[in-house]
Amino acid sequence: MNIKLLFILFLLSMPLHAHQPKLINNSPTIDNPQKVVFPEISKAYYSQLRGQPHYYVIKSEDDFLFYTSILSPKIGEDYTWFSLEVLDGDQNLIYKADGSKFEWTAWYEPYARDWYWKGPEIGIDTGKGEFQGSFTIGAGTYYIKVFNENNLGHYSLAVGEAEFFGSNLREQ
Repeated sequence: MNIKLLFILFLLSMPLHAHQPKLINNSPTIDNPQKVVFPEISKAYYSQLRGQPHYYVIKSEDDFLFYTSILSPKIGEDYTWFSLEVLDGDQNLIYKADGSKFEWTAWYEPYARDWYWKGPEIGIDTGKGEFQGSFTIGAGTYYIKVFNENNLGHYSLAVGEAEFFGSNLREQ
């Protein structure tokens, strides 16, 4: 069988509804945030707070569709809550999702085959499915802040909603 055909069949057999995973080994700060490239494309940033909040930055010259949410690994019946804030380029608060006041629910992620605690989202209610959808946000610079009371714990930050068929995008 032709190698190109085998490769195409392999790509077609891949799941289409999974966030592109991004493992963050550093602690992104407001002065050195993790860059979010192509913010409309669905990605999951896996990281751990170690005493300080984490910051992610989106810089766009065009209006774009925005969505973000937070998950915490489900290790037992207790969860570690996380909150999200979206700040503008001047670090003014424009959106907040308070995880301390949110009713976290158990959620199974079929592609990773793991259980998580599903936390708050910043998006719009579409009335479809268990997650919110994207909304249009103006061109500019935006920061996503991930934090909790002690700034400790593992989390998965989802950014973007559009599924991208193909290899992982390189982000630095």
